[in-house]
Amino acid sequence: MSPSGWCLASGFDPIHKGWSGETLLYDRFSGDTHVVDDVCMAIIELLAKGPLSEVLILKEIVQCLDVGSGIDLDLIVQQRLAALVQLNILQCPT
Repeated sequence: MSPSGWCLASGFDPIHKGWSGETLLYDRFSGDTHVVDDVCMAIIELLAKGPLSEVLILKEIVQCLDVGSGIDLDLIVQQRLAALVQLNILQCPT
């Protein structure tokens, strides 16, 4: 686990192809394949650059995604982080 923030799981090595708000994600390390939404893919791309806190992830997501008003993006990011941990794509901070 990362002491400095959320990070990609050790060994995670994806190939991806996106279309219409979804991305097919193949992990060359594990052999797993997943379909993820734009928020998940944005999180993965952000964390590919290095570990980030949840606050910084949310700030970056707001800047890079066109989200309509009335959307609880904080809750969406929390849900996507938890889902990506369950898929063994992310490691949560200690």
